[in-house]
Amino acid sequence: MVLLITIGEIIINIMNETPDNSKMMLWLKRAGFAGFMFFLLKGLAWIAVFIFAAKSCGS
Repeated sequence: MVLLITIGEIIINIMNETPDNSKMMLWLKRAGFAGFMFFLLKGLAWIAVFIFAAKSCGS
């Protein structure tokens, strides 16, 4: 928990020191969306693999 607070404080300090906060926020939003999409697609791919494996072994 202490590590998370420290990382959050670092991000807040970086954002406050940056003259153009909108660019930093835009970058963070893009990185968050890209991360979400990556793990969503990765999870869906693993579900497809397990369904395919179950159908192959079950027939």
